[in-house]
Amino acid sequence: MSHRFAIIHDSHRGQTEKVALRIARVLRRLGEEAIVFKLHCLPEGFAPEEFDALILGSPIHLKKFSHAFAGLVEDLQPTLAAKPSFFFSVSLSAADAGEGAADAQGCIDEFLDRSGWSPSMTASFAGALLYQNYHPLLRWIMKRIARKAGGGTDTSRNYEYTDWGEVEAFGRRCSEQLASPD
Repeated sequence: MSHRFAIIHDSHRGQTEKVALRIARVLRRLGEEAIVFKLHCLPEGFAPEEFDALILGSPIHLKKFSHAFAGLVEDLQPTLAAKPSFFFSVSLSAADAGEGAADAQGCIDEFLDRSGWSPSMTASFAGALLYQNYHPLLRWIMKRIARKAGGGTDTSRNYEYTDWGEVEAFGRRCSEQLASPD
């Protein structure tokens, strides 16, 4: 039986959107219906209750999720409590398997505690360092952060740290959870 997934993402520089689109592609290959929505472009009359499950994704910037994303979670609380829901975050911190990944998970845990949302599953994906997309000041700041963290510092190119295998596995697990609910 096919399920309808709404994938709603808050993407500032595009990597979270790429992750959302990859998850949708995986779900569609599995025979599911997956519709991707940008948080800031939800259609008028968006009805989350028409979907079997919701997948929400957001980047972490400065150890926080955006106010708009927090507002979305608050607005969707009744639906998130009544239906299977899944959450993924995208951050450069997650690229560091040690302290950075722990920091990213801490941001997720704190957000979920504060919001009262208990998704069926969460995931933290490494983001991208998109030097070529940044304005000069941001490029300089990100290079300093990357140097301190041991990341790429050649500003003539972009660095993508996302593990697409992990993203695809997350999509498969979302489908599996609906196929055989506990």
